[in-house]
Amino acid sequence: MLLQGWTWLLGLVVMLHVFAAPFTKVEESFNVQAIHDILYHRQHLQAYDHLDFPGVVPRTFLGALTIAVISSPIILVLQALHLPKVAALYAARLVLGGLSIGSFSRFARAVRSRLGSHVACSLLMVTAVQFHLPFYMSRPLPNVFALILALNAYADWLGMRTRRLVYTLAFAALVVRCDLLPLAALIGLSLLVSGRLRLQDGLLWGATAAVGSLALSVTVDSVLWRRWTWPEGEVLWFNTGENRSSEWGVMAWHWYFTSALPRSLLGAFLLLPLGLWLEPRVRLLSGVALLYIALYSFLPHKEVRFLFPVLPLLNLGAAVALARLWISCRKSWLRAGALLGVLGLLAASALATGLMLWASSHNYPGGHALQELHCMYAVPERSNLTRLVHIDSFSAMTGVSRFLELSPPWSYSKAEDLMSEELRASDYTHLVSASPLVPGFINAREILGFRGFNLASIRHALKVVISSRSPVALKLEPQVHLHARKDIKQ
Repeated sequence: MLLQGWTWLLGLVVMLHVFAAPFTKVEESFNVQAIHDILYHRQHLQAYDHLDFPGVVPRTFLGALTIAVISSPIILVLQALHLPKVAALYAARLVLGGLSIGSFSRFARAVRSRLGSHVACSLLMVTAVQFHLPFYMSRPLPNVFALILALNAYADWLGMRTRRLVYTLAFAALVVRCDLLPLAALIGLSLLVSGRLRLQDGLLWGATAAVGSLALSVTVDSVLWRRWTWPEGEVLWFNTGENRSSEWGVMAWHWYFTSALPRSLLGAFLLLPLGLWLEPRVRLLSGVALLYIALYSFLPHKEVRFLFPVLPLLNLGAAVALARLWISCRKSWLRAGALLGVLGLLAASALATGLMLWASSHNYPGGHALQELHCMYAVPERSNLTRLVHIDSFSAMTGVSRFLELSPPWSYSKAEDLMSEELRASDYTHLVSASPLVPGFINAREILGFRGFNLASIRHALKVVISSRSPVALKLEPQVHLHARKDIKQ
């Protein structure tokens, strides 16, 4: 019951993140648009968003298709209640968050079987006070779909279900995220060395899973992309064969260890070495995660989301330290003091998470702008007014998705690279734009976006604490502007 309670708490935290920051950014755009199109356009492929905006490389539809199928009964209820389409975005994200929590719960139960209930509960507690995993567990990124599969693979790893482990890792690496190939190789090598897997069995099971996974992906994705394709194969070639991922930025080789891990693990980053020292049984699991990160540190382009599938293994090492201190705190006043220090560390992590969530709620100005536009220029019933809205690239990348669109007389365009004179000569009645001035249009509203934290001075912070106000403020500045054409009836 205690483990179930902590699981529900983690689920509530994930739900809080959904409602605090419901919109999605450019990294999530393919899957969120695909979920929308599967739900609302179904077999009418010509209306799908990816045909007009395919992105740099294709992605598999299997993750989006899964979420859409599970969400469809909920969407039918929302439509019967005549709720706006944005409610379906919340529903789809909550479904994805539920799948993530279910997979994490399965992993926690496997941890309980091997390491005890205290470690399993500590694992859920440590994760709940972090920012990155709970925040992204409901976001339709390929990395999150990979996280769900990886959590189930870890449960099979701990539960000695080797064949299912091989099947899961093969599908995850070949269909969802090709960057899981090193993780699958490391886990497979550990199974071979430990004697839990024979080489011939591994090759047979891996080949079987590969054939089935590729057949499923190529069949479904080729139909939806309207050409023969294996999406993750193209991603793998783009990132390794052509080595073009560096076009999106280059970080130092140590960036994962000196920046990404401290930010994503927070207090657990300091607990991890203690856990590895105290419990030999977690060294292999956390060691595989650290070696995976070390291998990926050689690639020039790095992002925190690439680490999502291995963060639970590192949290497990930190959870061991917390559980050991909790069990032994009655035996020694020194250990009790250490436990209080650790709990303070987790409280600080929760505070940092709250600040990052506060900032993130202001980090989607495009989505907020489009909703504000709908409120400002609502169309009365039986009105002949038209609303033709142009959405620029910045706005589309910072929160706008098809879930936010309204039915006619509203219509929308994301035509790219239009100059000011082209916008003036167009039929657009409204613009959602990063430009504050557009000829022929009136700037009707500015939407603020997050630019950083403004830390107060020590003297001011002391005054603020005494007055029970936050000593940390957000730096907000106008990022998206709502424009209305001068010569139309509003």
